[in-house]
Amino acid sequence: LSRYNPDIIHLHVINEKVLNLPMLVNFINKYNIPVVWTMHDCRAFTGRCAFFDEIGCDKWKFGCGDCPQKELYSPTKIENSSWQWKFRNKWLKKIKNLQIITPSQWLASFVKESFLGDYPVKVIYNGINTNTFNEIATENVRSKYKLGESNIILGVAAGWVYRKGLQFFERMNDQKRSNDIIVLVGPMLDVDKSRLESKGIICVGKTTSIDEMKAWYQAANVFVNPTLADNFPTTNIEALASGCPVVTFKTGGSAESIDSNCGIAVEKGDEKALFEAVWKVIDSPNIYKREYSINRSKCFSLSQFNIYVDLYKSLITNTRF
Repeated sequence: LSRYNPDIIHLHVINEKVLNLPMLVNFINKYNIPVVWTMHDCRAFTGRCAFFDEIGCDKWKFGCGDCPQKELYSPTKIENSSWQWKFRNKWLKKIKNLQIITPSQWLASFVKESFLGDYPVKVIYNGINTNTFNEIATENVRSKYKLGESNIILGVAAGWVYRKGLQFFERMNDQKRSNDIIVLVGPMLDVDKSRLESKGIICVGKTTSIDEMKAWYQAANVFVNPTLADNFPTTNIEALASGCPVVTFKTGGSAESIDSNCGIAVEKGDEKALFEAVWKVIDSPNIYKREYSINRSKCFSLSQFNIYVDLYKSLITNTRF
């Protein structure tokens, strides 16, 4: 950092064993460098957890300890969440010039309740190249998988685990209508893929190209995201940019990406409401028009990064002058 002599430092994920926090904070303060910190989960102000709302834990407000999720987020046999919380509390609150960014209103509200609550917090949503997903895919996945005119209910995850809501797709499959087909993209981590496929669920696995991924979004009648813990999932934006309406739980900031024209958000865990919303979207293409989804996705394009550039300029100017 001394060699780079930065005008500004932008932090993202600095949890776990990434760097020496006291050394970094002392350096920042010594040279009065403004810091922007984009938080992608809750770990900065907890004793170890990236997400805690799925189990309703509020220990992070007071000091953590006896962590109920020590098997997650870098599993440990040593219960040191109380020490980690105190350590982060001590050092992060020493940063003199810090602007916190969150990609969702949901996360912003938690930051304001935490020991970082005295710092300014600004919401800047994640952005993607929406034009990439607007362009018509060259691959025809309906033909490749012989899906014909079936109603495609699509789910996408970097890895299918309980937190991503795989169990809801399994139960939805038991109740689906004759012309519905569930397609899951992403590797199966918590379940045997052959068991799902024996029930008629198509498990694509990891896609090999952007074109294949957008082909699935564009072929689908509805994209379903039953995540139980998330910040602001970009899969929702990818689906919208491809013209696919979204059904999701009101989990984290997931519902913040949609409006009433391009999808439905239901209470987290409400399985009945989730299934009904899926069928409503499938049966109402004149209400949930593909162009509405595409228009909504423009709110989360690469122009989001211009907000960061303007923020950098303002922080540097205020620091120098």
